[in-house]
Amino acid sequence: MWTRRLVLPLFVASIAFLVSAASPGTAQAKGRSAKLIVYSDGTAVEVATPSLSAFDSFADFSESIPQPRDIFDEGFWIIRYGLDEESGEYRAFDRLRLVPAANSSGTSVYYEGLMSGWSEYDAKWYRGQPGVLAMLRSSLEKARSPNYSMPSMSDLSIAGVGVLLGVRLALILNSFYRGRYDQRR
Repeated sequence: MWTRRLVLPLFVASIAFLVSAASPGTAQAKGRSAKLIVYSDGTAVEVATPSLSAFDSFADFSESIPQPRDIFDEGFWIIRYGLDEESGEYRAFDRLRLVPAANSSGTSVYYEGLMSGWSEYDAKWYRGQPGVLAMLRSSLEKARSPNYSMPSMSDLSIAGVGVLLGVRLALILNSFYRGRYDQRR
């Protein structure tokens, strides 16, 4: 008897959870950035590219390398920002330099480190991830175009609203069916 009263509300709540979990860009997992500020050629460009938001999207942090000798370019200085959920403001959490190799054999990354604190990765050189330079240049090109706009923070709250509406609907349906069940007795 009690299962009949709970099946529909639980079903609705689970559907609401699945829909909110599948929404793109709804959560900031540990180690992901919400936006990047990229400095190069005397300009600063704000970039929000999901494929560049993971901690290891720029470098292979499994093994540090000696400082490359073939660096003739300042490269890109990148500051990554995360969204502070309490204040709703972006806070810089780390910075790195992405330097293309002079012989076009890849990239090197100098991880300057965390903005507040330190880690075992700080102040070391690493190999750049394959294709990251092309991906960054493409993102910069898009961000510099006149039609580009940053994703709004409302996109991040869609999941929360979906969950709240699903729970509210489940409670309403539960009270409705409980009332009908009690009337039959």
